[in-house]
Amino acid sequence: KNIEENQHSTLEKLYYRVYREKNLIKNNFERISKTSFDKRERIDSSKRKTAMDINGKIPLVKTFMRTNERNSASKQKLNRKPNLKSEAISKIKKENETIRALYQDIETLSLSDSISDDEERDGKKAPQSIELLNDKPIQKSDFLQRNYDFQL
Repeated sequence: KNIEENQHSTLEKLYYRVYREKNLIKNNFERISKTSFDKRERIDSSKRKTAMDINGKIPLVKTFMRTNERNSASKQKLNRKPNLKSEAISKIKKENETIRALYQDIETLSLSDSISDDEERDGKKAPQSIELLNDKPIQKSDFLQRNYDFQL
């Protein structure tokens, strides 16, 4: 009786060992197939065209390549925030320059010194003053326009 119990226990042990091994093999096979599937998926995804591929990947770092349509933008914006302060200052400077230029033009638009280079070569002197008719008041804009035509 004792021997039978012992035999049974050994049989049981054997059965469980086989069962365990079978499960191990099954799990291992599943794991292998899963990894191979993952690898396949990875390869497929690498071959697949993404939105980035369609739009074109622009490198954001400065490269020493020849410029073309795709990387010209990357050389202009080198992945850094624009210096807004300096931009604003330069804009103000430009505006000031244009205003100054406009006012200078108005200041220099005097009739007395408007004479062409050809006339100067011929020895003609610039008209010192042109008498305006007092009975007809001339508007400033009209005067400027006429003066401009005169200079041309």
